[in-house]
Amino acid sequence: MVDHADKAQDLIQSTLTKAIAANKAALAQGITRHEECFDCGDPISVARQKAIPGTTLCAYCKEAQEREYG
Repeated sequence: MVDHADKAQDLIQSTLTKAIAANKAALAQGITRHEECFDCGDPISVARQKAIPGTTLCAYCKEAQEREYG
């Protein structure tokens, strides 16, 4: 049996770890927003960045994440 709470916690931890590392690297370079998706590296649209400030995933990867983890 799959424990959805454990899967969700693992996803949150993984996402936070990636976000923290990316934020540290970006800040070191003087970058204050994310223009590339953490998962696939594709550009995050300006419209998405404006709609969801601080987003780290492109729309495609976010939808895939939501389908996988519900």
